[in-house]
Amino acid sequence: MTIPDKYLYTKLAEPDSFRLILLQPSPRLTAPRQLTIVTATLSQYEDDIVDHYVAVSYVWGNQKDIRTIGVDSKQLEITASLESALHHIRDASHMLKTWGWDIH
Repeated sequence: MTIPDKYLYTKLAEPDSFRLILLQPSPRLTAPRQLTIVTATLSQYEDDIVDHYVAVSYVWGNQKDIRTIGVDSKQLEITASLESALHHIRDASHMLKTWGWDIH
């Protein structure tokens, strides 16, 4: 069995850069999360920035309780509280955009 590579964030190159996390839909709460992380700039999204985004605060709970999720066919370690939040905010039929976060 091949172990997937660890996900590495790309450096934010522009002063107005940010990350969007695209959470793929699933009708099942317990289905694995499928995420894609894209880098964008505020100037690039000037007209689209009023679109709906979800902000997730995930710093509650035990910071040492770590889970692994798949991002772009790689593995990313996140806190258990963030994993739980992603399970509960995922839409059954539409991709959800969340404002970017970093876990290091």
